[in-house]
Amino acid sequence: RTDSSGNQLWSKTFGGAGFDCANGIALAGTDAVVIAGRTNSFHTHTDGEAYLMLYLIKLDLDGNVLWQKVKGIADNSELADSIREVSDGGFIIAAGYGNILVKTDKNGDTVTLGSKDVSLTIPGVTGLIGFTNAVEAAGGGVQSIMLPWNIGYQGLEWILQVMEEGEGSICDSGSFDISPDPSGGVAEGDEYVLTFADCETAQGDTVIFSGSLTVAFNTLTGTFSSSTQYAVETEMTTAGFDAEDDIGRLTITGSLRFDRAVSPGGISETARSLPSETLSFSEEGVQTILSDFRLSASGDPISGLVVGGTGETVLYSHSSSALNAGMTLEVQDELVFGPGLEDPSGTFTVTAEDDSNLEVALDDGLVSLAVDTDGDGSTDGTIGTSWEELY
Repeated sequence: RTDSSGNQLWSKTFGGAGFDCANGIALAGTDAVVIAGRTNSFHTHTDGEAYLMLYLIKLDLDGNVLWQKVKGIADNSELADSIREVSDGGFIIAAGYGNILVKTDKNGDTVTLGSKDVSLTIPGVTGLIGFTNAVEAAGGGVQSIMLPWNIGYQGLEWILQVMEEGEGSICDSGSFDISPDPSGGVAEGDEYVLTFADCETAQGDTVIFSGSLTVAFNTLTGTFSSSTQYAVETEMTTAGFDAEDDIGRLTITGSLRFDRAVSPGGISETARSLPSETLSFSEEGVQTILSDFRLSASGDPISGLVVGGTGETVLYSHSSSALNAGMTLEVQDELVFGPGLEDPSGTFTVTAEDDSNLEVALDDGLVSLAVDTDGDGSTDGTIGTSWEELY
């Protein structure tokens, strides 16, 4: 800022570690200004690329920051070219690349740019969970909820499939072996080792399985089959089991307990941790280690599934180049899926060890991430994404 003769009164620099640029400025009443431009410092998408977004900074006339806001559409680029104050005290912004005209209120808020809207208020302190890793943190939470159930469910279903259709029904190519042979029936105390070698299956998306999974039937009431009522408590263990699809390779190591009860009322299941045992998942440089969890489920992936009951928790660690922290996940509203695991709805929170956190809200497959990066109990930003990007 200069005086009327062009003499400098003060000079300030704003932005983050990426490319930031101011393109326009508007008076805000008589005692403040709003600067509009572009930034790629504050939010990184799932592919690691930082898209340009609208960057708004409000200053008083002494150069003190009143607020900093970032707006945009995930996986798209926008940049503010010019800004003007309008009669209600808000602002109108012309934005290039995305070719949009943006209207805000006096606080730089109230703009909705669709289901993948990104709206951030930059706080003075950034915690372990921040805007640049929020999508990754949410994805780690989704994996922590879904994969224990998925391992348990699929382990029992593979055994049932062999009993009804034989070993040759498992793989379209590659090989599969189960020992001992369960075709004569499963009894309490039985233990089965399922071994896969480049076993390709095409149940929807093509997946290639490798490695082994041990399934021990600790208790069994009734007859274990797809057409009878039964209740079973199992332990499942793997020293290394890989599932590879067109996205990447997921490696699973460790143990869990998985219980299932089948009755005229439907199917109910529980995946839980074993004392002093962990269950870990690693994929493309991200490792998640679950140390304590209990997750319930009902229904099935064909007709509709409910996973996670209100108040159920998962304790785990998340390790990657973007986020290294101990995490606590808590289910607020159960995850409800339609047929084929489509269009989930539900809510859960993920909290890092420094109290930075996010709430993940799903609504028919659309996802809103509410981020509290400074851990003060208020939302610092919301990021829109999709279920496909998280799972």
